[in-house]
Amino acid sequence: MATRQREKALKRREEKDKRPRAVARYVRISSSKVGIVLDLIRGKKILLVDDVISTGGSLKAMEALVEKAGGTVTGRMAVLAEGGAADRKDILFLEKLPVFNADGSVK
Repeated sequence: MATRQREKALKRREEKDKRPRAVARYVRISSSKVGIVLDLIRGKKILLVDDVISTGGSLKAMEALVEKAGGTVTGRMAVLAEGGAADRKDILFLEKLPVFNADGSVK
């Protein structure tokens, strides 16, 4: 229900703001999408920042949008990284988030 309301609100906002947009879909737990206003990005250097990164899907989608809009991604950051994302050298993060087994022990 909240997702439907959020989608309606986004649609109303997009109808008010007629600037060209780009949208990319990515899969996390469910299919999601991110969008940007193209003219705000064109020719700019962009630092991508996410709260928690696991697979990098949202950062990858945002990077594709920035490039499509004519911007340059200069770095990727996250507050927390979990699983294999903590081993990546192309993403800076503040702290490693432990991944837990079903019994509560740390993997």
